[in-house]
Amino acid sequence: MIKDFKFHSPAPVYFGHETVKNNAELIASYGKRCYITTTRFPAGCENAALNDFISVCKDKGIEYMVNEDVVENPMVESCVEMARGAREFGAEFFAGIGGGSSMDTAKAVSVLLTQPEDIDAYDFFFKNPGDAADPWRRPYDCKPVICVPTTAGSGSEVTGFYVLTRQDTDTKDTPQIMVFAAAALLDPKYLKTAPQFVIDTGAMDALSHGIETSLNVKSNYLNRAVAQIGFGLFRQVKDHLLSGELTDDDYDVIMLHSCIMGIAFYQAGTLIPHGMGYYLSHHKGLNHGLACSITEGEYLRCVDPELVKPILEACGFDSVDAFADYVRVMTNRDVHMTVTNAECEAWAADFVKLKHRLARHPGTLTYEDVVGIYKRALAAYIVD
Repeated sequence: MIKDFKFHSPAPVYFGHETVKNNAELIASYGKRCYITTTRFPAGCENAALNDFISVCKDKGIEYMVNEDVVENPMVESCVEMARGAREFGAEFFAGIGGGSSMDTAKAVSVLLTQPEDIDAYDFFFKNPGDAADPWRRPYDCKPVICVPTTAGSGSEVTGFYVLTRQDTDTKDTPQIMVFAAAALLDPKYLKTAPQFVIDTGAMDALSHGIETSLNVKSNYLNRAVAQIGFGLFRQVKDHLLSGELTDDDYDVIMLHSCIMGIAFYQAGTLIPHGMGYYLSHHKGLNHGLACSITEGEYLRCVDPELVKPILEACGFDSVDAFADYVRVMTNRDVHMTVTNAECEAWAADFVKLKHRLARHPGTLTYEDVVGIYKRALAAYIVD
């Protein structure tokens, strides 16, 4: 018997080639003053998505302000500062152009503009501690946010989540206020100029979303079915990702894979590897997707094999060992850090205090389990 469930995915998705230019009228419908958050590209590199968006703004008479100061794992304080600039500019809508951090920043800045300028941002974002993975909280009524992903991994364009770095707790956290994109404009061409590192870590992040939400005790029939579609897409490109030899069709699949896994994981949230990954990104500076996927293979050894088997088969793996080896190869070529046993133990001790995280795991997970996952996954980087 299928258990009762709810499914909620309100972000409109526009997928295709030249999707920004082809939706110029839609963009113009959101207002005449747009505040754009993105990252600063290295000299000589083109931010094609930003250029396309600016072209639409100019054509439609939309005034725009570009803030290229977005950094990975955006801090609450930087969002507050950007909100001041957006308020002074008189922003009527926002565009987050780039990876998850650019889109998350746009969401945070937009929702801050609904509040008095002197509001305590920490109190506003995090005053209701608990399980952030609750899609049934009412989305906040803020100025429209358009998301234009240029990477494929975070799924931020189709979820209400956004992740911010907190100075008060020295970690990353998900605000308790949902912000959905008014429109998600997905064009696979933007992936073609991304470094292989960005493609690799994004694809692994998206895969982790699908695996973790499927195993989550809060998952339901429909979000698991959506994730299965995503697993099939990953299977189409997994060998090409490994070799780094991607075709034009692969970029389409990779972009769609990320979007679908975003829709799937928004329903129930992520699991243990994402929570463990926050320590690696915050303390070791690892890219978000890399930090969250590096422990995925070892984590699956702590899950009932009968739950894991259909997921791995859908992805094209015949065992946990084969999957863990794939994760190791995909992540090892992009990791440059050292770790100590003491750090693994300290992170594990802190992590097991997060009861809402542990409660999503299908079974019992102990401190020893978490330490073991860290030490097995990070064995190549442990120096003592």
